[in-house]
Amino acid sequence: MKVIYVDMDDVLCDFIGEFTALRSSRPEIEFLQSLPGFFEGLKPIASAIEAFEWLAKQPCLDTYILSAPSVLNPHSYTEKRLWIEKHLGLDAAHKLILSPNKALNIGKNTHR
Repeated sequence: MKVIYVDMDDVLCDFIGEFTALRSSRPEIEFLQSLPGFFEGLKPIASAIEAFEWLAKQPCLDTYILSAPSVLNPHSYTEKRLWIEKHLGLDAAHKLILSPNKALNIGKNTHR
């Protein structure tokens, strides 16, 4: 079984779109991703939810969501988890890995 990681920001949800929209309306805020509700309110990218669900159903894949939370926004840890439950369901939340250093995770082949 192959382990794969799917990112959240700009893969499952539209980080750049929200960031850009807020940048024009809230130019006084330097770190927009530090606003409470920023991550929980991100819109899904078209077809991303369906693509993740398809990957998660493949018997040869062990699919995880790997995302780096914003250390400038402690709420991002909770908000990313809530976003996953809202858009992918509670089962997907069990497959969520939050790490400021995604390079620590290594996908590998496992045989069962």
